[in-house]
Amino acid sequence: MVASLVHKMGKINFNDLMMRESYAPMKAYSQSKLATLMFGLELQRRLSDAGSASFVAMGHPGYSATNLQSTGPTGWMNMAYKWMNSMFAQSAERGALPTVLAAAGVEVEPNGYYGPTKRMETVGPVGKAQIASHALNPEVARRLWSESEWLTDFKWAF
Repeated sequence: MVASLVHKMGKINFNDLMMRESYAPMKAYSQSKLATLMFGLELQRRLSDAGSASFVAMGHPGYSATNLQSTGPTGWMNMAYKWMNSMFAQSAERGALPTVLAAAGVEVEPNGYYGPTKRMETVGPVGKAQIASHALNPEVARRLWSESEWLTDFKWAF
């Protein structure tokens, strides 16, 4: 599963989960990445409870120069990202390495979260990444799981 550093800024708003009433791009992105991380942690808990040998691992690309910065923001933010990417971002290829590790690395652990290890996890060699404490709330994760099943009309069977 691919999460992001911005999960740390995310908040799950169950009163407007789909953000129909108060949409803001960064708020939506940070909530979605927090939800992805929490969903992965909850999936791992459910797999473990079911005695499954399968496991979940997650990664984040750090600050990588991708189309996310060039096709999303407009106006002065688009210009700012072009400059910031050239100065501070790592390549998209390097940003993909944590996802490749999470998907295929023999050293990956259940509930492992991997990303760059330098400059506040924005660039550098891949290693274990930090999960924000609010992402570890099991009650919120269980509720998010239930809401996801309801919204997608799909019930997981373990």
